[in-house]
Amino acid sequence: MHNSNTKKCLHCSNAFNPHVASQIYCTRNCQRAYNRTPQKQNKYKRICKGCGKEFNGRKDSRHCGKSCSSKSVWQPRRTFEVVLKECIECGDEFRVKPSHFDRRKYCSRKCMGEYKTKHYSGKNSAHWKGGGSYYYGANWRKQKTTVRKRDGNKCQICGKCGSGVLVDVHHIQPFKTFKGDWVKANDINNLICLCRQCHSDVERRNKPCPKRLL
Repeated sequence: MHNSNTKKCLHCSNAFNPHVASQIYCTRNCQRAYNRTPQKQNKYKRICKGCGKEFNGRKDSRHCGKSCSSKSVWQPRRTFEVVLKECIECGDEFRVKPSHFDRRKYCSRKCMGEYKTKHYSGKNSAHWKGGGSYYYGANWRKQKTTVRKRDGNKCQICGKCGSGVLVDVHHIQPFKTFKGDWVKANDINNLICLCRQCHSDVERRNKPCPKRLL
């Protein structure tokens, strides 16, 4: 004999004592199992968004099957007016929005890179200072080591120490002004230790470079 509060599980039909009046399953496993049954999933009449036919499905079902679902997934993108423009690098025409006509100049990133390499490097660069050789002479390695020891591997402008990393060695008077005379150019009185940031500021932003401060 069961008490008056006993209910019958909607899924397994076993009797159980509910904790609340609205409980209709004896366990959560029964609730999950019932929700996966065809009776639960297909008890709503729906209209297929793909073919327009009526079918039985879940409350949130939109399509009667995979075929209609796959056809409805793809939606055409919003179309917009396009105009043709000529690439300034290769000369090919490419499509562009009217609002982007003035700022788009290249048909691809490859063309943009090739154009800027030709027209914005070397003497055409905003940072061009006459160029020079990467070969600083036979004694350059020795002189760098000597200057780093002299300056304690410390930047002579901001005082930052290399802390395990070698700081840069900078020519106070540019190397190119010696016209290949690397013995004079690499004299230790013409060399100074600078950190990477100060070296960049001196080379590119015309920051004053002292002989030795620290």
